[in-house]
Amino acid sequence: MNYSEARAFLDSSMKFGSKLGLERMSGLMSILGEPAMDTPCIHIAGTNGKGSVTTMTGNILACSGFRTGIYTSPYIHRFSERIRVLGSAEDVRKFSVDESFGEIGESELAACITEVKDAVVLMLEEGYEHPTEFEIVTAAAFLYFEKMSCEYIVLETGLGGRLDSTNVVRSPLVCVITAIGYDHMDRLGNSIREIATEKAGIIKSGSRVIMLDPDDYAGPDDAGVIRDMIEKAVIDKNAIGPFVVSRDRITDLKYSLEGQSFFLQLFGSSVNEGVKDDRDVRIQVSTSLLGSFQPVNCLLAAAAVSGISRPDSIVEGIKASRWPGRFEVIRQDSPLVIIDGAHNLQGASALRDSLEKFCSGMDMVFLCGVMRDKDYKAILSEVLGSNSYNIKGVICTRPDNPRALPSAELASVAQEILDNSSINSYNNLVKPLYFDNVRKALGSAFDLAVSMKSALMIFGSLYMAGEVRQMICERNDKPER
Repeated sequence: MNYSEARAFLDSSMKFGSKLGLERMSGLMSILGEPAMDTPCIHIAGTNGKGSVTTMTGNILACSGFRTGIYTSPYIHRFSERIRVLGSAEDVRKFSVDESFGEIGESELAACITEVKDAVVLMLEEGYEHPTEFEIVTAAAFLYFEKMSCEYIVLETGLGGRLDSTNVVRSPLVCVITAIGYDHMDRLGNSIREIATEKAGIIKSGSRVIMLDPDDYAGPDDAGVIRDMIEKAVIDKNAIGPFVVSRDRITDLKYSLEGQSFFLQLFGSSVNEGVKDDRDVRIQVSTSLLGSFQPVNCLLAAAAVSGISRPDSIVEGIKASRWPGRFEVIRQDSPLVIIDGAHNLQGASALRDSLEKFCSGMDMVFLCGVMRDKDYKAILSEVLGSNSYNIKGVICTRPDNPRALPSAELASVAQEILDNSSINSYNNLVKPLYFDNVRKALGSAFDLAVSMKSALMIFGSLYMAGEVRQMICERNDKPER
């Protein structure tokens, strides 16, 4: 197949839906010869933050000179973003300037998908169900990483962990658990115990387990349950750890809309290869990634590669990391434009924290679009319910996705929140506007922000973040850094 034919095959596989379970993926990988299954792997699961941690971890390994395969989802602009190989500090620097650098090429993707398609034919003959689109892409990624002779692979789970297709890896070197919260509850369970159990399902025997301290992001009851479930999985699977990463290991934080700098305290016995003492290693790092959540993501990534990468590679890898659509300043002025893919309550809380931290006292226009299966009322209430910034306008739209909520319904919810607001007396003067067409909604929001001399904040969906980001990049010629 050529690239167009490969993409058509992938699109046709969407009709098989999104199904959790490893039987199809295991069968597919077996027929393919289990590519890359012996490559050392760092596996990352969680509700929020796992994409940022994945890209930073991959960058650090590449800065250490290791040819590293990086698998993420979903994509923001290009399908090929999901599969990337970087092998040096120079590669990482090029990636920081050119977002497409290191991605799988069209011919390489077509070749891998062709090989997977041939294996699917054999699967069906053996009585397996047809694999899902995500399973096919995941298998193609493993094939590509093997063809590229990757020395390490960094995998972001797609959904959950235990039954996610990436969980065919047999013995990951490190398992990382980022912040866990309430999302995809129709698939993962209605309680934090069930959700945490699914995330902890990536933990394997002999793996070193890194987890974000639940006390840093969850209420006392949920934090205790999350900690118990991770610790139980570590014991049950005879894993190592968990090594608990907490905010108290981050000091001397300085920040602005230009970036953040801080000191990280790392586990000394793990970071320094061959050193057997327990003294912590303290390093100073800087990142252009904004958001109140990014310092702990940096710490998780640094902890994940401890014992593999030296501190100078950690510093360089974090500094060069970019991750689009996560509290990203896409335009510096006239107006200032920030995009965040926050699409669940935990993400919305982090967005509010970031706005209060970086945009305190600013006038703000909000452009939002959501999926109808999300807790969109709680998401809007969180973001529109602060008195740290002044809401000058709210524009609602409908992302280009079958699951998207119509803009009029979202505007009605926003109006109810603003009418009931007791925090900002100006809010009840704001009348949300709505446009189902995203480009028209962006134009209206952009013009309103300019006329009101306000910043423009775009949030609610990663699908919309990619679509809107591309439109703004076209205005800018390129995203400003």
